[in-house]
Formats: sequence, C-alpha cells, structure tokens
Amino acid sequence: MLDTRFSVSIHILTALAFSRECQGKENSETLARSIRTNPTFVRRLMARLTQAGLVEARRGKSGGVQLSKCPDQITLKEIYLASMDRPLLDRVEKSPDQGCPVSCSMGKIIDDVFDGVEDSVVQHLSKIKLSQLVSKIRMKDLK
Repeated sequence: MLDTRFSVSIHILTALAFSRECQGKENSETLARSIRTNPTFVRRLMARLTQAGLVEARRGKSGGVQLSKCPDQITLKEIYLASMDRPLLDRVEKSPDQGCPVSCSMGKIIDDVFDGVEDSVVQHLSKIKLSQLVSKIRMKDLK
C-alpha cells in the first residue's frame, strides 16, 4: 500500500502558500475538502508540519493554520522529512538462510540500493521550493 502522507502534506502546504496570497489562514475542514480526504488525517499531518516548524496553528474562532515561513524558504525535502516516518523503500526483515551466500548477502545489498534511492530522492527534493509549486497553479483549470 502506498503512503500518501507526503503527497497530502505537499497539497496542504501548497494550499496554504496559495491562500497566503489571497486571505491568510485555512482550517482542516477546508483543506480536507480541497484534498478530498478526512479532516482528522489533515490535522494529524498538520501536527507533524507544525512540529517541523513549517506551519503555525492558531485555535479559536479566528484560528487556522498558516505557513510559518515564506514559500520560497520551504523545500520539498523539509516536507518529506516532516511527513514520513520511514524511508521511501523498506525491506523485509527476515533472518537469512545461513547455508546460502545469496541469502546472507541480501541484507547489505538491499540496504546499499535502498540507501542510494533515498539519498537521490532527498537530494532531488532539496532542489524544489514550495513557491515553485504555487507558481504552477492555473486559475483557468477551475470548473
């Protein structure tokens, strides 16, 4: 099963960055409607994003969530690290067949491959700013 926390977190922060230009704060219900998901899931992710210093939450009638810094100061790497508990790829932990050299070597082989993939992903994400995503929002696509 694919983990959607990263993509939903990108959606949340892009919506907040876009909202920043328009009105300011959003709430979990509005964001959940935009993402087409459950507000509880959005609130859990916003807690992670708040803990990472990417958003600020205010409670009460005039409360809501807003970015804690400018969109051009937030990278997708920060969003990825804040939203994910584990690496993108995860290997199955099984004890090797001690009589098989392939089985005994696979843990290290897979670790090296998966570490390389994770490093490449994080490096790529560090080059993309949230502001770049906001600039791709096209108002003409509204129906």
